[in-house]
Amino acid sequence: MRNINAKIARKDRDEFIELLRAHASRREAFESLLEDIFTPGEMHEFVARLQIVKRLAEEMPQRTVCEELHVALQTVNRGARVLETGTGVLARAVHYRRKS
Repeated sequence: MRNINAKIARKDRDEFIELLRAHASRREAFESLLEDIFTPGEMHEFVARLQIVKRLAEEMPQRTVCEELHVALQTVNRGARVLETGTGVLARAVHYRRKS
């Protein structure tokens, strides 16, 4: 049964990604789509996660990140794990944005 759920989850994930890609080139449409899909709380979490990773990539101490963003240390630890063991896409994107 677990394999069936994994296949369904992958198919659904692919559908979600394609939906995002279809709207990504038009900022206004993409922003509206995100507002329709995610609650304000979920959007806040995504934005906070990006800010955490940006600060960690700038070598800001984890406790300082916690204090500045008013988030728990566990949340910052997750951001650190993304930088260390994630796919690398977010880390490269943060690094690229810092150079611009």
